[in-house]
Amino acid sequence: MPGTTHVTVDQLSRVTLDDQKRVHPNITTAINNTIGQIPIDRFAIFANKVTEPYNSYYMEIESAGTDAFSQQNYMEECNYMFPPISLIGRTLQFIEYTIQEAKIICIVPKWEA
Repeated sequence: MPGTTHVTVDQLSRVTLDDQKRVHPNITTAINNTIGQIPIDRFAIFANKVTEPYNSYYMEIESAGTDAFSQQNYMEECNYMFPPISLIGRTLQFIEYTIQEAKIICIVPKWEA
């Protein structure tokens, strides 16, 4: 069955536990209290978004766009990024080489070596 005919089923089949992780609400509250309301969540699905609008990994009707790396409006507002573990390296490279001048809040785990 093609995913374009059954969008919801297709989306649910692609969601992994890594996709569903979220930052503790106390952290997002602290961010909102510091900078104001987070304008856009760049790595989200409907179930874990911290704001409207959000960018989804997959096509979702509610999302403002699909694939955070293909969006063009990074310079317009502060960007909240909590990438899945599998995309941390790509996200950091994207920030460093593509959108250095943008305002970004990027949250990643701190791993001790």
